[in-house]
Amino acid sequence: MAKNKYRRQTENKKAFPQSVTAAWVYLMFTLFPLVYHDYYFDILETKVKTFSYLSVTMIVLMIGWGIFSGEFAKAFQSEEKFGFSLTDWSMLIFWAVAGISTLAAGEYMKQAFTGEEGRFVGFAFITTITLAYFLVTRYLKFSKHMVTAFLVTSWLMCLFGITDFYNMNLLHFKDNIKENQYVIFTSFIGNINSYTVFVGFSVAVSAVLFVMSRESVKRTAFYFATMLVSMTALTMGKSDNGYLTLMALFGLLPLAAFRTRTGLRRYLLTLAVYFTNILRIWHIELARQAKGLSFIWIDGMFPHIAKLSALPAVIVLLWVLYAVLLLWDIKSGRAKQAVYGKEAAPEEPLPAALRYVWLACIVLAVLGAFMLFSQANGGAKQEAMQKFGPLGEYLFFDDEWGTQRGYVWRACWEEFLELDLFHKLIGTGPDCFSVQMLLHRYMEMVEKTGQIYDSAHNEFLQYLYTTGILGLIARMGQVIGAVAASVKTGLATEKGKGAREPYYAAYIWAFCFAAVCYTTQSVVNINIPVASPLLWVFIMFTEVLAREMPKEKAAAEEKKQEIKKQEEKK
Repeated sequence: MAKNKYRRQTENKKAFPQSVTAAWVYLMFTLFPLVYHDYYFDILETKVKTFSYLSVTMIVLMIGWGIFSGEFAKAFQSEEKFGFSLTDWSMLIFWAVAGISTLAAGEYMKQAFTGEEGRFVGFAFITTITLAYFLVTRYLKFSKHMVTAFLVTSWLMCLFGITDFYNMNLLHFKDNIKENQYVIFTSFIGNINSYTVFVGFSVAVSAVLFVMSRESVKRTAFYFATMLVSMTALTMGKSDNGYLTLMALFGLLPLAAFRTRTGLRRYLLTLAVYFTNILRIWHIELARQAKGLSFIWIDGMFPHIAKLSALPAVIVLLWVLYAVLLLWDIKSGRAKQAVYGKEAAPEEPLPAALRYVWLACIVLAVLGAFMLFSQANGGAKQEAMQKFGPLGEYLFFDDEWGTQRGYVWRACWEEFLELDLFHKLIGTGPDCFSVQMLLHRYMEMVEKTGQIYDSAHNEFLQYLYTTGILGLIARMGQVIGAVAASVKTGLATEKGKGAREPYYAAYIWAFCFAAVCYTTQSVVNINIPVASPLLWVFIMFTEVLAREMPKEKAAAEEKKQEIKKQEEKK
């Protein structure tokens, strides 16, 4: 009886921090993405304020609880709560470097602290993210319903974006914006590149869960439908950045999925659905254009992919391969066994050689891309266009590349090389890119681009210049730590050695790919707090689930000891 009373007291102590951190996650997945005030005119400020209010409220409540309950004092003495992983150290080091960089920003210390001259990703934002990370990873109890909340929100986000493709303007977001900006703002996010970040998360999470989850048929159908809607929204979002997300997803997912026949079969289905959808959207565009109906023309890579002569044959091949595997597995009874139930057994693994072959293909593809890039840049742009056709526009790098990203990257790199050693290590101050560019490159930037860039449009270069070499290494460590933790935890969970049922491995893989896809896209994108804070939520999930594993082992060992004592008493 006393033991049960102690257990209830322990559960009560955990209830408050778990509830507060869970509330923060749910609000970040529902309220934060959809909130707006004056449509697109103050969308960035509104999202930043919402994130700040939600996070500061959570932090204050948690710190107050930790101090007055005495739990923080106990937790600091416990390796279970505050043992540090690679991601933990990377978060802490990045925060420390950003703090030093802010202090070293001199007369621009205020701008470095607030990020007001950039996208508000200053030291205040970094501090908030860091505190939220350590509190959530130590006290959150993960639930798959949190992921469901995110995917439901993504439906609203994507459907609104799809209606914008048809120029429906349902919520009148575009009533008062300039005509030349009409096609570059969409949904509840704003700029199409930021929208692509959010939808990229939705595509990655829903696709991985569909391919790798072994849950009920209804839940699998929900993942499939979400994936289809998200892929449609990503294509109709008109930003080429989304193709980097898809390259990372389609290229790397087999390394996780090709361990079972179901994973292989559903991966083929995912590819078939995506390319079929590309062709469907292309025909919609042509039909509406012929009828003179209103819609947004998708340029960039999309028409080049849609007009590939081999695309229909590839689509037919993918559908045939999927159908053959499905019929084969249905006949053998493996398709039914693939859905996990309380009595269902895990599937037999596919040969590891299949994944090694795929990995070799990835390596060859990367080497091939480097060779093409090298050949395209061996002469003038006209030569590259003649040699590679439309692909030459993407392969040849100059100041005009990527809507003038080429110039901004070059300017950022040249300015970084001009820094002294100390500032090369710690940077010019968080989110102070625009401050430095206005000081040193204003006339050249306006002359070459006709505008002022407040970021490098490449997160790696942005962090290198604003937080230095140390900051960039720490920032990369955050993602590497999250991916490594996901792989380790996912494999253990699939084998039934983790803290969760085997089907939870799909969620772990989903968070891993959310981080990978975001990082891949960040090569041409910027950290804007209208969508990027969700990256840290997914990274937090990887750490939460990774930290459950030793707890489960300890609990299992304790249970064995208890059973042994009871047997000895008998």
